[in-house]
Amino acid sequence: MEKKKQAKSVVYPAMIEIGFRISIPLVLFTLLGVWLDKTFRTSPLFLFLGIFFSLFMSAYGIYGIYKKYIKGNK
Repeated sequence: MEKKKQAKSVVYPAMIEIGFRISIPLVLFTLLGVWLDKTFRTSPLFLFLGIFFSLFMSAYGIYGIYKKYIKGNK
């Protein structure tokens, strides 16, 4: 029973961190892309660039979380 509680205390913060690593860059860079497209009238160039950049940033962040928890469990 104690191991289940301990496992949950490790998994829940990791899942919350992954959620933030995906959602925050996606929202910020999408909004930035929309603003840049309106400013320079290049729709949808900066929107797509912002989305792709946020996906790469999120993947890199999730990889960092993965490495942190894998190294912590060895």
